[in-house]
Amino acid sequence: MFAFCCSAVAAYFYSLGAWLVLPFAGMEILLIGIAIYCQSCCAHSQQIIRIDSKHVRVIDSGRVETEKCFHKSWLKIIRNRDPKGWYPSRLLIGSHGQFVEVGKYLIEEERETLAHNLKSAIEGI
Repeated sequence: MFAFCCSAVAAYFYSLGAWLVLPFAGMEILLIGIAIYCQSCCAHSQQIIRIDSKHVRVIDSGRVETEKCFHKSWLKIIRNRDPKGWYPSRLLIGSHGQFVEVGKYLIEEERETLAHNLKSAIEGI
């Protein structure tokens, strides 16, 4: 729809004799298309946290699917907060110096709920 509107405006100005509008309209359509594609790729990523009796697995299915496995008895859940409150907090899961950030795109209340639910799920199994 955006490409159609942009092309229609460019065609109108071309008909008036302003032919120099066409390359810029084409670049605008291309850049907006690339931005929409990149946003679409990021929107389809997800994190899955699987908890069993001995291990906690964090599966991140972004562009490249990665999986981290941590032993449950050594697991630490860390919530780093910015002291000045300018930046969002970070929720980290890991052990032995290897940590994975989970809930990166959540708002603060959801991240706090996730941290509480993870702690209770890990202690409860």
